[in-house]
Amino acid sequence: VNQRFALRTIHYDQRESAFFVNGKRLFIKGTNYIASPWLASMNRQRYSQDLALMQQAYINAIRVHAHIAGQDLYDVADEVGMLIWQDFPLQWGYEDSEEFATEAARQAQVMLDVLQQHPSVFAWSGHNEPPWNAPWMKYKYPNYKPQQNRLLTAKVANVLANDHTRYNHDYSATDEHLWMGWYSGNWRDHAKRTKVNIVSEFGAQALPELSVLKTIIPAADLWPKSLDPLDPAWQSWDYHNFQVNETFKVVGIDRGNSIESFVQNSQLYQAKLTQLAGESYRRQRYQPVAAMFQFMFNETWPSINWGVVDYTRQPKQGYWALKQAYQPILPSIEWDSDKIKRNETARFVLWSINDTWQSYPAVTLQYKLWLDKQLIEQNSKSISLMADQGQPEWELKWPNLAAGNYRLEATIAQKKQVLGSNQFNFVVESNKP
Repeated sequence: VNQRFALRTIHYDQRESAFFVNGKRLFIKGTNYIASPWLASMNRQRYSQDLALMQQAYINAIRVHAHIAGQDLYDVADEVGMLIWQDFPLQWGYEDSEEFATEAARQAQVMLDVLQQHPSVFAWSGHNEPPWNAPWMKYKYPNYKPQQNRLLTAKVANVLANDHTRYNHDYSATDEHLWMGWYSGNWRDHAKRTKVNIVSEFGAQALPELSVLKTIIPAADLWPKSLDPLDPAWQSWDYHNFQVNETFKVVGIDRGNSIESFVQNSQLYQAKLTQLAGESYRRQRYQPVAAMFQFMFNETWPSINWGVVDYTRQPKQGYWALKQAYQPILPSIEWDSDKIKRNETARFVLWSINDTWQSYPAVTLQYKLWLDKQLIEQNSKSISLMADQGQPEWELKWPNLAAGNYRLEATIAQKKQVLGSNQFNFVVESNKP
């Protein structure tokens, strides 16, 4: 999936809603990346370790989010075949003057001059969520001006467009940042059809493992007495980026009765949202999704953030969920609900998704349905898995399942070799009040 390349051409075909690398269509499965706020702390070895961890999760592109990284990142990416979507360092609002916009344009040209030698860089992106495209700002900033920084965005975009060898994205739009299940809406909303070609952000926060969390939050503040954001203990958490309101009021994560249960519940939530979003947008490959970038790969400092890897580079459960959703060959599980009433029909659709450039004319798609530890049904069928394709293969329906905890497993195999595997947990609830 991650091809090494010394020379390459890349273009974006608007009609096909797809990127083409060296003439071959490639679905972009990416992540947002800020290695560290202290660039001098990063070196070739540390970048190499991060990119290796990404590639183990089948990530084939990174969005260098709103900054320019150290030169070592681009060198390593060139060598290992990791694609880079390069942001220009503009995020949100700035002085609204022609002088400021002109200076930003000058610096954009410098960015091109410095980085355009790197074949790993396949896209330039300008302003991230400029004020004129960020209506959410009116709720946060009393002096919000809806037309602010239009000139700034345009001047930078005009410079980036001078590079005709790469894809140019004028600005990273607010409606490309799909924050359902964190800032608004419900995590299940990611199952719905999207209208955007580039999903440049999606995700949720999650706590790191307890041993790491204890190095971040003082022992006296580790278990605030209430969920009230005004509780002084939450100030330590807030300083380290933890979002109290989103965690408890918007999302409704259950803290449980102990810090151990809180860590578990937090990570489980991030993992299930990540899996659903990753699979859903892959099922919409080229219709209309051309690229998606999970937010974010790692925590950049001792904080509680959106990373699926904490600042010590220890994976959370979200990392494994992302790896599962990003498998090159994936038996994706489309579902209607993760909580089903006793008298309802449990409905699923199994998809075959092949992001590789190799066809498998005869493979076996198999499912197993488990109730707790008991296997209650299994079946298989032969399918053709064509290169760079994704399609629904099998609708499964189970009416009147007994109440309990279920796991649906799916695999795609060629003879005895498993090419991809997946699973989805759901609950059938009792009708009792």
